[in-house]
Amino acid sequence: MIINKIRHLFDSTSSQHPKFIAPIWAITGPVFKHWYRIGSSLVFFTRHYGAAGPVLCIFGNLDVWRIELQVLQSTNDQESMDFKKSMQDESHIIAIAGTILAQITITALSLENLSETHWIARAFFTFSLSSSLMAVYYATRQYRTFGRCYESNQIKTWIKAGTDRRRLSSINLFVSQLKGPPPVMPSAASVLSVSAPHLLLEASLNSFLIGFAVYLCLIWKKNLDTVSGPDHSRAVFITYIVGLAFCFGVYMLSDAVAADQNYISEFDLLHSADQIISGEEHDSTGNIPEVSVFATIPVPMQSTSLQSTVSASPSNPAELKKEENSIFTNHTTREELLAAFSEAAKLRKESAKLDERIAELLAALK
Repeated sequence: MIINKIRHLFDSTSSQHPKFIAPIWAITGPVFKHWYRIGSSLVFFTRHYGAAGPVLCIFGNLDVWRIELQVLQSTNDQESMDFKKSMQDESHIIAIAGTILAQITITALSLENLSETHWIARAFFTFSLSSSLMAVYYATRQYRTFGRCYESNQIKTWIKAGTDRRRLSSINLFVSQLKGPPPVMPSAASVLSVSAPHLLLEASLNSFLIGFAVYLCLIWKKNLDTVSGPDHSRAVFITYIVGLAFCFGVYMLSDAVAADQNYISEFDLLHSADQIISGEEHDSTGNIPEVSVFATIPVPMQSTSLQSTVSASPSNPAELKKEENSIFTNHTTREELLAAFSEAAKLRKESAKLDERIAELLAALK
């Protein structure tokens, strides 16, 4: 791989100059890996989604795709509900942040001497305002969409909505390699829908920062601030650019290092999920059939079942005693459960009578 070759080159050079190469590789190594993984993700999504792959890789959030894939491959309904709650919380936060950013942008449109600068500064501020408002709108809409999903199957259906497996460019490859049903993956529409509010909020923030940089630069170049003078305007502009570059650099570097520690490629993630599912039975839709909870409840045994079980038990007395105790324990538990249901039925009858009495008294008062 390219990353391993670059690492080998740095390792061979660091043996001669360890004091200089090691810190450089510690900083640049995660950055090289980050861009290499972006390229591999682009190839992966292009193979599996066709023309929508590059759009999904560029405008979609890859972490959202991974989470949705985990939800689809999971047989635990609680994970689907956790995904719903997480997306609703994220939508709530984005709506609040978008509202704050829209207020800041409206204030920026009334900056002093803004009309005397270039029109591009006002254009960036206007785009920032519109994208922040759209982020709030899509976040609210996404919150309502997930709020209407009451069951885990509804969430999984929404994640797979719009997926046409016949259009996947690599379906023949998977069929020939795995000799099984095609992998169940999230649709591009669901990933882009979940990623849209955050993408719009990020675009709004970047547009605001660029517009403010243009404003400060033209204030300095055109000497529009006659009170402080061009020197002070230049110092303010340089401070803004240096501070912004420092903040972005620290964030990007820390993000690349954190992603390097727990990275799993999309192909490995999908392949591991397929290995888990390959041992299960699939229904006609390619999904794992759900097992009802009531299928695990033991059927009550008749009076003759004890004798048949004892006769079929091994000759070891300890094992025979253990099986007898288990049978009697299950029988006692069944009796206690029936008694509890009977008591609950009596309480419901008494509650119904009490409700009828209260209704009659209310009618008499009216």
